[in-house]
Amino acid sequence: MLSVLFIVKWGIVGVAIATLIARLIDVVFSSIALHKKIHSWLIDLRVVVKSSIACLLMYCVVFFSAPLFSNIILLILIGTFVYFLSLILLLEANLIGLLVLIKKNVFSSKPVD
Repeated sequence: MLSVLFIVKWGIVGVAIATLIARLIDVVFSSIALHKKIHSWLIDLRVVVKSSIACLLMYCVVFFSAPLFSNIILLILIGTFVYFLSLILLLEANLIGLLVLIKKNVFSSKPVD
């Protein structure tokens, strides 16, 4: 139903927005149902919030720089850079841990098993 309303106003972008909203609602209700069943949260809310902030920043940068760059590959690279930089600046522990692990393996003189 939401898609029909959004198609009229925004076209294909409206469908994407409606799908995003529907999937978010699905994740929220699925998480609540799972929490009730196993009495534990499997998802760390801080990770979700930090990822959402990074995603929003990436969207804004790509959306507003799209008229300046016609090359889609360049926009993807800019978006990727902004997303990961945002996660680093937000001190996302999972990403920082991954970077430390990569640094240890890349600059280590021992072979990785």
